[in-house]
Amino acid sequence: MGTRYAVDTNVGIDFLAGTLPASSIAWLEHQLHAKQLVLSVVVRMELLSWRGTPAAMQLLEDFIAANE
Repeated sequence: MGTRYAVDTNVGIDFLAGTLPASSIAWLEHQLHAKQLVLSVVVRMELLSWRGTPAAMQLLEDFIAANE
């Protein structure tokens, strides 16, 4: 298997909020689709403790599911 990248909670939140630079979002989306991102159990728990709109929560659940 190729290189995999650990995602920090802050990166996950900023990615989901769309506040990262466009180049960072594009890079993360590429890695996400290539299944090269890894979320630790701690990061998953921290992300799941966040509360947002139903649409934002669905995006969060999709993001976590894509990283399993």
